[in-house]
Amino acid sequence: MTKERDSNTDFCSQCGHQSIVFSTPPNDTRVRKVCNYCLTVHYQNPKIAFGTVTMFKDKFYYATVRLNCSWVYGFILLVFQKMVNL
Repeated sequence: MTKERDSNTDFCSQCGHQSIVFSTPPNDTRVRKVCNYCLTVHYQNPKIAFGTVTMFKDKFYYATVRLNCSWVYGFILLVFQKMVNL
């Protein structure tokens, strides 16, 4: 199954040809970006997220930092999600 070319990725980073399409690579089950010329599969990496566990006054604080792409210039959102008493 082949879909139309993605307008955000015009050229293959491996061979330089303008032949990126969405298709299912051999021995795979998901539709991915594939170069029709050199057959390089262009995987989308997962988004990076990380968290911290901090102890303050005998309490644990769990915080995650996520990048919200809809914000202008990608401001970082710091959210304290859970507080656990010892």
